[in-house]
Amino acid sequence: EKELKQCTSGLIISFNTEVEAQTAAEEVCKQYECILYVTESGKYYNVFVPATKNGVKLFDYQVAYDLGKEISQKYKGNGFITDFGDKSSFDEDGELVAWMDGGFWGDEEELSSFEILSLQLSGVDDKTILKLDRESFNALTKELGEIYDESLFNARRIIKKEEDNDIYTITFHETDYYPVMLNVLGDERPPIIHYIGNEELLERSDSVSIIGARRADKMGNGVAYQLGAECAKRGKVVIAGLALGCDGAAHRGCLDAHGETIAIVANGLDVVHPKEHEALQERIVKNGGLVLSEHPIGVKANPTRLVARNRLQAALAEKVVVAQCPAKSGTMYTANFAEKYKKKMYAVAFTKDNEFNSGNKLLLQEQRALPTTKLWEL
Repeated sequence: EKELKQCTSGLIISFNTEVEAQTAAEEVCKQYECILYVTESGKYYNVFVPATKNGVKLFDYQVAYDLGKEISQKYKGNGFITDFGDKSSFDEDGELVAWMDGGFWGDEEELSSFEILSLQLSGVDDKTILKLDRESFNALTKELGEIYDESLFNARRIIKKEEDNDIYTITFHETDYYPVMLNVLGDERPPIIHYIGNEELLERSDSVSIIGARRADKMGNGVAYQLGAECAKRGKVVIAGLALGCDGAAHRGCLDAHGETIAIVANGLDVVHPKEHEALQERIVKNGGLVLSEHPIGVKANPTRLVARNRLQAALAEKVVVAQCPAKSGTMYTANFAEKYKKKMYAVAFTKDNEFNSGNKLLLQEQRALPTTKLWEL
């Protein structure tokens, strides 16, 4: 226990019998120091190989990964890399605390959420990440060296903190859970998504995205609210962006009609943007909805991320409905994405034209969108 407390990271390989653990430990000791111990329950025999001890780095993540894979497969153990952290090595009862990084070794070729986030934190672009297999991943992390090691350290802490706050992740490799609707994005789909709430909503293929301007007039907000309520009454999931104006109105209309809604945001889920919608976000989650982001905690919204967020709003929906927007508006980015991904698009036709609904008029005149009177036609 004294030896373990001197270590802040390392490799654990767990075995069912003492003989297996002893044999593995003897091989490991040919190259590295290791500690053989039995779990409190007496059920497992563990070999711990320190990667960092008394602040001294003995080997990097890639060495730990390769060693863990080799030993666990050779001696039929379960290996994982762990970062104990200065204060979380042992709990109040003196029990060893460890949490997995990337799952158990075996024939698994998929990248874990830790590994994907580590690459993103290292500056690797999403398109490159989407093309990686285990072999190319190993080559890339070796090339990144200490940059990746530091990013992995941060990624583990980020995901641990997210899980402590009921924020979960899905990677593009998790085909049973990753939203099928996002596959329309091709190499522009996010390799990892973060969410709070009811993940079952991501399985729906009949959702309606209601979009519109933040600075909508009273009529525009009223229309967005009515659209949200009507979709809910018809059993549709309403997608919007949690922004002021039409987005917020659509969410509220859906909730007031006892429906389920997805808010897609351009920031990490440890903050609410805008702050005025903190209560609305809580209400969405409490009432069976979901809040989704492609960004980890600690990331703030900016114009670039807001535009990128719009592609997710279009991709996740079967239909996209423009409640109200000017001809020059961020809403038009979403309309463009809807066309790109061949989504059915509709726009509210107003009886009186003004600058607030000039975008609606443009989309209808150019026949890029159908009037909402046709929204529910077969």
